[in-house]
Amino acid sequence: YVDHMTKAVANEKITHGHLLVVKSNLNRFMEFLGPKAINWDKNHYVAKYDAKGVDACLNGERLIGYKTSLDRLIRNKKITRITARSYLQTVKRFYKWLWEREFIKELPRNINSNDMRFISKRKSKLQTKHVVLFTDAELKSLLSIQDSSLPLNLYILLALNCGWTSIDLATFYVGDLRKETLDDGTVIHRIYKKRHKTGQEASWILFPQLATALNHYIQSKGLDNKKNQLVFTTRDGKPLVQIKTTGKQRKKPSNNPYRYDAVYTRLYYRMDKLNMTGNRKSFKTFRKQGASVIANLTMDMGRQYYELYLAHTPTDLGRAHYIKLAEKHLDKYILQIPSILNINKELDVIQNHYASINR
Repeated sequence: YVDHMTKAVANEKITHGHLLVVKSNLNRFMEFLGPKAINWDKNHYVAKYDAKGVDACLNGERLIGYKTSLDRLIRNKKITRITARSYLQTVKRFYKWLWEREFIKELPRNINSNDMRFISKRKSKLQTKHVVLFTDAELKSLLSIQDSSLPLNLYILLALNCGWTSIDLATFYVGDLRKETLDDGTVIHRIYKKRHKTGQEASWILFPQLATALNHYIQSKGLDNKKNQLVFTTRDGKPLVQIKTTGKQRKKPSNNPYRYDAVYTRLYYRMDKLNMTGNRKSFKTFRKQGASVIANLTMDMGRQYYELYLAHTPTDLGRAHYIKLAEKHLDKYILQIPSILNINKELDVIQNHYASINR
């Protein structure tokens, strides 16, 4: 099954990070089955084919047992409901793959029952959850020029400008930034990029000061003619968001992968310096901040503008199949974000700073 999933990575059907999660989740399931049900063959777990066959090992009863063990971990607050759902979904897909390839004779009848699901409580929480945003003072502090804020201030401004999350920053290429001349001769900079999560095509006009600062940053890194290079990387040249199994967060080697996010790490370090920790705000809060501005500016025009800004998949038939909204309609609202958030002075300082380091 792992070989099958590895081929899916090669064919770009799933990511390498997804493959690592599958391996980890299957390892957990095999540990649950125990040594009596499996043999260890150096690199692979191999289910025993005894007189009763593999169906006796991988059946509906074992599936119930695994679900029960995950329920117990949730009650003891060892794992979250979302994590448990990931564990169980991997095992269900594994069962279905075995059945399709005729490694097992029957698919457990309870595999799709409601009792074999972890119903997320997220939807009910979203109905009452209060959206927490940064205050004007907090934004100004985070955007100030300090050693610990470089290039964090560019990350923050791009998140406000484009509604990006850290994974969008981590997949931002030099070629995504383009210079354009409008009919009236005005020169603007625009980013054309697919949202990483949904693959939705989107574009955003850049704040003028941010466009200047970003171009100076790219030139200072020697990337101005390298369209296929990432704009932002870690100090050792790796993507800002990675799937790791070792590192500072893991003192000992482990087969269980974890997500390393340099953007969140840098932001939390900066927030700690400013005594801003413990307020439930994260890098994704900047996306909410920008979306809130767009939504309030277009309150009487429906939700199409903030959905366009957030690069959401269209929720109505018209936008999904018939209507293409002109970018210029969103541009004027994006360009009002700095004034409404009262960060124009900070933008000017950041623009001048990156211009000075590129001289």
